[in-house]
Amino acid sequence: MPASKYTEAQRAEALEVYESEGPSAVTARFGIPKQTVQHWAKAAGIRTVRTAKTNAASEAKQADDKALRAMLASDGLNVARIASDLIKARLAADTTDIPIKDLATIYGIFVDKHAVVTKLDVGHQDHSAVDKWLDFITGGASGDETSGGEVTPSAG
Repeated sequence: MPASKYTEAQRAEALEVYESEGPSAVTARFGIPKQTVQHWAKAAGIRTVRTAKTNAASEAKQADDKALRAMLASDGLNVARIASDLIKARLAADTTDIPIKDLATIYGIFVDKHAVVTKLDVGHQDHSAVDKWLDFITGGASGDETSGGEVTPSAG
């Protein structure tokens, strides 16, 4: 195996810069290729501050995305609830303001979109919103029975 062209002192200095400023700074300052210093860092168990910052930014983005998905899922449930109420009112009144086909299409779209948004929330451990949604759609046990035998979702 050929001897390294870098001394231990050069490696140590390069790794200090790598840890605080990243591999590009090492290459710019010392001319050491990124892959070389990354290999040294990996072998020494050293991570760059940029990796930590990137991880923190990624976690913040994931949290923001999760909050957005929760809001969209909630909005989808509310729109489906309104569409369901309009369908029931339309059937009871037999009016022709909004065709039943259009109301059913709206309802179906929001049911489908809620399922898609829920599947995107991979790390979500509390499935109560999904359970309420499914109970509402299927007439499950967690809904409140009304005098007409209809099931409405629990408040929440």
